Amino acid sequence: MVKKEKQVTTNEILSAINKFVGNVDQRFNAVDRRFDDLDKKIEEVRRELQLQISENTRAIAELSEQIRSILGYAKEIAILMARVSVIEKKIGIK
Repeated sequence: MVKKEKQVTTNEILSAINKFVGNVDQRFNAVDRRFDDLDKKIEEVRRELQLQISENTRAIAELSEQIRSILGYAKEIAILMARVSVIEKKIGIK
């Protein structure tokens, strides 16, 4: 017996192609959603980092100002110590 080959119709071929393309589209859409999620997460991290950088910059500026104040006091103390030293020599303490 000779087996007859089944004839595939154009509609069946188009249906198979459409099914394949549909599957590919679904996979691409899933990848797009994953990239969208990653983009959102990256943006959140960027905002957090920018906020932390801004806070750190302000804190550094405040510390810098405090250091300038301390250095100013250190100069005044050095001048006063020099004067005290001169006074001590005049009155014979040193």
